[in-house]
Amino acid sequence: METLHSLAKELNATLQRDYPLALSLLSERGRRIYFPRTGILGQTTEALGTTFNATIGIALEDDGSPLHHAFFDQRIHASPGQIHPYAPSPGITEFRELWRKEIRRKNPFIDFDLSLPVVTCGLTHALSTALLLFVDPEEEVIITDFHWDNCDLIIREYLGAELKPFRMLAGDGWDLESFRSALRGEKPGNRVALLNVPNNPTGYSPTVAEAKQIADVLIAEAQRGSFITVILDDAYFGFGHEADVYPESLIALLGDAHESILVAKVDGPTKEDCTWGHRIGCLTFAGKGMTTAAADALAWKAAGIVRATISTAPRLFQELLIELYQDPGYAASHTRMVDLISRRFRAAKAAAADPRYAKFFRPLPANAGYFLCIELAEGLDGNAVRKRLIAEYDTGVVAFGRLLRIAYSCIAEEKIPELFERIFQVCGDRKK
Repeated sequence: METLHSLAKELNATLQRDYPLALSLLSERGRRIYFPRTGILGQTTEALGTTFNATIGIALEDDGSPLHHAFFDQRIHASPGQIHPYAPSPGITEFRELWRKEIRRKNPFIDFDLSLPVVTCGLTHALSTALLLFVDPEEEVIITDFHWDNCDLIIREYLGAELKPFRMLAGDGWDLESFRSALRGEKPGNRVALLNVPNNPTGYSPTVAEAKQIADVLIAEAQRGSFITVILDDAYFGFGHEADVYPESLIALLGDAHESILVAKVDGPTKEDCTWGHRIGCLTFAGKGMTTAAADALAWKAAGIVRATISTAPRLFQELLIELYQDPGYAASHTRMVDLISRRFRAAKAAAADPRYAKFFRPLPANAGYFLCIELAEGLDGNAVRKRLIAEYDTGVVAFGRLLRIAYSCIAEEKIPELFERIFQVCGDRKK
């Protein structure tokens, strides 16, 4: 194996000195990665403000503004400097600071240090960055049996690692025993757990009691001698639709819970603020005993992966989000979005529970996010029902075996009962 780059050695030395848990949990690629601060980017930064700055690979007008098509000036009401230049690879500092402030505002029980978030190109990129940092080929990732299908693509096909699923739901809630069994293993060791709550596809999020029990399970395994990376996919954070849903991210319970637990929080405005096409995600680290220097080292390693994969996330949308989070109307606008989706959830839950439908399907537990799932009765094939819904009923859902995932988030409240009636009609026809 080729010798580590001096910058990787420097970051690793910081972690070894200040937060050795993180170094022990990093994958081989995670130990090798670094941010090229002494290369083009570093030299460009040093040259900022010079009269003749011939460092960065962009083009400028004679007056120093970005060279660009006037076409954009007519359609985007932002200055050329907010639109066209590259953003820094770790993200615009002001946006990173604002997003960390937002995390704290939305999670008031966080009373410990957080790293400065690293900006990625969407949550998929944030998740794959976190997994690259901490998962080696053939290593197991503990994950819910119900999970986003992109997890298979990232973990198995992209990283060459393995998924170790546990049963997520038992009865009306989280299957703590299945989670405990998957985490425990035969003997203590390094563990990676990926928890997506609210969950896609089920739309289930732990209750207040369950969240504390999940944290207790992880803490107990750390006390047994395991070293645990917890990757939190918080894509749908903030959309809790029932009173007993745990209102904060699990990072609030885990970020300072035990010296052997490191948390990587994957989130961003994509779902939280309904900015799906903006492609802005974030990756933030926390852990008991993590110093500022160690947090910075982890952030620089994550920024190194950003640099190596996409170079930089879009500037324009970071600039717009900076303005959004400082806008006096932001809170009311966000509340309107959450309330709208919550009303649709209640309509979907009520429709799915209609007793007439029980012989053909039953709803799985759901209380948060954008989705709920129904499980079809024996003898019904989800994909066959899905195809017939498209062909004959002008209706689209997603099928996983005998499960149908219904994104009530994108259906008008008054139309939701008709959606379930169409599913009922297809199921009835298939049973004849």
